[in-house]
Amino acid sequence: MAMLFSHEYRRRTLLNSLFLFVSISGLWAGSVYVPSAVSFLSSRDGLNALEATRMASWATVILSVATIFGSEGRLFGWMNLVLSSNSVALLRQNPDNASLTG
Repeated sequence: MAMLFSHEYRRRTLLNSLFLFVSISGLWAGSVYVPSAVSFLSSRDGLNALEATRMASWATVILSVATIFGSEGRLFGWMNLVLSSNSVALLRQNPDNASLTG
């Protein structure tokens, strides 16, 4: 642990700690905001209170699962490799089309 704060690594350690803090704060803020935003939008679209609450619960589940998949780069790194390889292959097959959405 002392090596992390040695002269050689002190700047990197502090900056990476700051980046991690900002990332976690952003995830926390999003997870707090999503249920109330989804409830509000669902109610505005005519869903009753029970349906709006159910929709907010599903949105929170989706956010949580996406956060786990997104933050576990080592565990799901193969997915990024496969997706990026397929994207590059699609662009090479059709170089005139700059976007993959058509």
